[in-house]
Amino acid sequence: MENSVSNRVKLSILAVGLLSFTGILIETSMNVTFPTLVKTLHVSLGTVQWLTTGYLLLTTIVMSTTAYVLKKFDPLKIFIFATVCCLVGSLICLCAPNFLILLGGRLLQAVSTGL
Repeated sequence: MENSVSNRVKLSILAVGLLSFTGILIETSMNVTFPTLVKTLHVSLGTVQWLTTGYLLLTTIVMSTTAYVLKKFDPLKIFIFATVCCLVGSLICLCAPNFLILLGGRLLQAVSTGL
């Protein structure tokens, strides 16, 4: 008896793996930019650290609600929403002219990672 895994399952595993990798990369890569952000955005190091603190805090909050969200909404729609949040958050961060907009982009990325 042959137990083969469908292409749909393989693609789902690949997508989850890529999003997990992206979430971890986004989570940790910001730390090396702190000195540059302090100079560029003219804010203190304590303020810049909110990019990581806020990200981790919101990710934790969203993770704690994911079971409820999965019961209320279609998993495919949640996945698409999380992917769009990740892309939009990354684009906002890429183009952010000031700290508050950069923080907003990071928080969208946190929602994506939490889901």
